[in-house]
Amino acid sequence: MSWNVHGLNSPIKRTKYLEFLKRNNISIALIQETHLKISDILRFQSRCYTCVVHSSASNKSKGVAILFDRKLGVTIDKCEKDSEGYIFLYVAVAVHNVKICFASIYCPNIPDPNFFNLKLFAKLLVKRLELSVIKLINFDQSGFLKGRLASDNVRRFLHIIHASERDALPAAVFTLDAQKAFDRVILEYLWIVLENFGLGKIFISMVKTLYTNPLAVV
Repeated sequence: MSWNVHGLNSPIKRTKYLEFLKRNNISIALIQETHLKISDILRFQSRCYTCVVHSSASNKSKGVAILFDRKLGVTIDKCEKDSEGYIFLYVAVAVHNVKICFASIYCPNIPDPNFFNLKLFAKLLVKRLELSVIKLINFDQSGFLKGRLASDNVRRFLHIIHASERDALPAAVFTLDAQKAFDRVILEYLWIVLENFGLGKIFISMVKTLYTNPLAVV
């Protein structure tokens, strides 16, 4: 169930909302506009419901939360939220050994193309890609990849030097300025690369939206 509660600072209102959830046998509730500060969010719980993840603003405004029926016996695997208590949060759980991800994205009722800012949209795409990109990119590329360190290439470079000295063989090493390389990406080439990696038309079209009529803000 998704519910805009328009503020939960009243103890009576919190109690009534929790009673409503129990009376209607709601197992999972995605709550928006809690208006609860971080120190108060845990007050929106009961012996029947627990708040598994929440995001709150510093003042009594905004706020999103996800509540679970305690009888579900969920095991939380991972959760993430925005820092402003407003846009989104998600929680990955295991319910009866079945892994499920619940996401609460607070959107306006009327479609608004300006709602998703560039940073949020890019982060959603990165989350979709990060599990596959390790398999797609050669192990020699260590920068900007989860689980890979710049020290990996330093160690590999030292191995090349030692091998060259040990076997008396000439060796050559080329370096690339990554910043300049990424500043000069030819977009038409990028679309071809993504297509050949097998990412699919839908994902590529979403990436293209990041480069449609871009504007710089200082």
